[in-house]
Amino acid sequence: MYGAWSFRETDPTVRDRYFERIEGTRWRIRSEIRRQVLFTRLNLVEDEYPAVTNGTSMQDVILCCNVLIYFDDETIRAVVRRLYRALTPGGWLIVGHAEARSDFFAHFEVINCPGTVIYRKPLNALLFDETAVPPLSPARIMPVSLLNVSSSDVSSGLPALPVALSPSEPAPVRAADADAHAFDDLQAARQSADRGDLEEALRLCATIIQRELLCAEAHLLTGQILEQLERFDEAIAAYRRAIYLDHTLYLASLAMAGILQRTGHTDDACRAYRRLLRSLATLQPDAPVPSLNGVTAAELQMFIHRRMATLRS
Repeated sequence: MYGAWSFRETDPTVRDRYFERIEGTRWRIRSEIRRQVLFTRLNLVEDEYPAVTNGTSMQDVILCCNVLIYFDDETIRAVVRRLYRALTPGGWLIVGHAEARSDFFAHFEVINCPGTVIYRKPLNALLFDETAVPPLSPARIMPVSLLNVSSSDVSSGLPALPVALSPSEPAPVRAADADAHAFDDLQAARQSADRGDLEEALRLCATIIQRELLCAEAHLLTGQILEQLERFDEAIAAYRRAIYLDHTLYLASLAMAGILQRTGHTDDACRAYRRLLRSLATLQPDAPVPSLNGVTAAELQMFIHRRMATLRS
């Protein structure tokens, strides 16, 4: 609850729009806004974030005011590094006036605003340091001629892939060669994305897909880049291709559901989360989830249930 002093520099129209008077001069944020908030506990000094399982990855804004002043310098630097990693490129970190020592925030861009300083993670910062695509396995790369896609598959929304190679096309390379080439090209594509050169990263992904149409990891990386560019329809299509080619790429399923949620397609997002939960149910609770860097099935299920709870609120 907030008293009149809290609104001393706030336009009354803003206060009236987002807060409701509860007693005398006391105000509380409106219930319809509060229902959209997820309250959880997080120990800032423990190495448990950023992580997809507790909702601390790819944040747009982090407010951490009057907390760092209670830590020693070494702890402050460690916490700020984690907060930096938890932000999406271009994301904002807001701290208290007494905490704004420049040497703690060397990786941030400093934005001077009236009466305060705000820190921004550079737009060309690393994109995939927490969700790196794992190395390819030869079993995931098959000659195109082994895949049989019917017209009903295409009409139902599955990616349209050719049934066989035409005589004019080159024969598929051997799996070991394809593995090495695709891995090297994926590494190059990720490095381009990390530098902020997303168009070059997309071009490299397209080159991989043109040569190895069934490389699920290339479709996954394409989806991640397109999502960063906010080309959401194309990103969803790329994620669907990745899932179709390799159903164990749970990161693609999670990302696709996240886009649907962010863009207001609540029913579709719920269906995507439920499909993911059914798939996770086939794993042992303590089994690591492929493509999610050690996150267990139980942890991911808990995270999805939290996401679904915010959809229902």
